[in-house]
Amino acid sequence: MMTEHLFTPDELPPVAGRFAKIVSGIVDNIVTADTSPGDIWVQCPDHVSIGWAYDGTTWNAPVVVEDKRISVGAFKDRLGLDALAIAVSDHPVCVALREMLYDRKHVDMSRPDVRGFLDMMIATGQPVASPMFPGSGPMTAEKKASILEAPVSDLERP
Repeated sequence: MMTEHLFTPDELPPVAGRFAKIVSGIVDNIVTADTSPGDIWVQCPDHVSIGWAYDGTTWNAPVVVEDKRISVGAFKDRLGLDALAIAVSDHPVCVALREMLYDRKHVDMSRPDVRGFLDMMIATGQPVASPMFPGSGPMTAEKKASILEAPVSDLERP
């Protein structure tokens, strides 16, 4: 007859766990070990990875910020025929926008100055509709929204 032996907690082999090294509240490293490797190591769930935040109680995934940069050419494409009207305009807002774009490799659509330039165009009625470029100007709130809020495609990236 076989008897069942129940183990006491002291007799159980250690169970390997995942431990996160926390530096300034951020997971800096993760190891699997039988016991905590030291004071700054905290047992962590399987879904946690390097870069997560830990406040002593809660694990939080890192915040992913969408990359809203597009090439200057893609920005001009978004402006459509207004880009051509801006190119030939001598209005100070159009001249300033051309200067801002002149030596850049990309335009960050999340920057306040980009939004500000489009707002200045709306406020000043620029670019003036050009008979040379039918369908151009002036900038409107609807155009601004479509320029700024459209998702960034891989083809637009710098």
